[in-house]
Amino acid sequence: VVTFSTTKSYEDICQNFKQIAEYTGNSTIANQIINKQKLRLDSLKKSIPKGIKPKVFFEIGTKPIFTVMPNTFMDDFITFSGGVNVASDLIRGTITRESVLLRNPDVIIIVTMGILGEEERNGWASCNHLSAAKNKKIFIIDSDKACSPTPVTFIDVVEELINMIYH
Repeated sequence: VVTFSTTKSYEDICQNFKQIAEYTGNSTIANQIINKQKLRLDSLKKSIPKGIKPKVFFEIGTKPIFTVMPNTFMDDFITFSGGVNVASDLIRGTITRESVLLRNPDVIIIVTMGILGEEERNGWASCNHLSAAKNKKIFIIDSDKACSPTPVTFIDVVEELINMIYH
C-alpha cells in the first residue's frame, strides 16, 4: 500500500505521478511525460492575451454551492489560464448564490454533475445582470479530468479553459 499526501498543486500532481512511476519502474517515461506537459503549459500561457485577468467562478458542487479554494490544484487551473479566482478570499469552499452574484464573475465554469450541471448552467445564464451570462461565458467541464487529473489531463483542462475564456 502506498499513500500520497493531499494534492494541492499541479506540482504535487507531477510529484505523485513520479512516485507511482518509481514504484512501477517507469521513472524515465514519467519524467518525459511531465517535461513535455510543462513545455506545453509554457506554450499555452504565452497564448493568453496580456492585460486581461477575467474573474472566474469555478463551481464543483451544488446544494450547497461549492467552489474552488485557493491553494489547491483546481485554483491552479484558474491562475494558469490567466484568470482570477473570485473565491480567493474564502477559507471554506461553500458559497452562496448571492455572494457569487455580488462577485460578478466574467466566466463561470461548472464541473459535470449529471443533470445538475445543466441546471446550474441554465440558472446562472438566467441572471441577466451577471457578466458571465451577458457574455455567454458559462461552461461545463468534465469532472473526471478536472477533479482527478494526471499531468496530461491537467494541461488538457488548462487548454480547454483558455479556449473557453478567450475565444
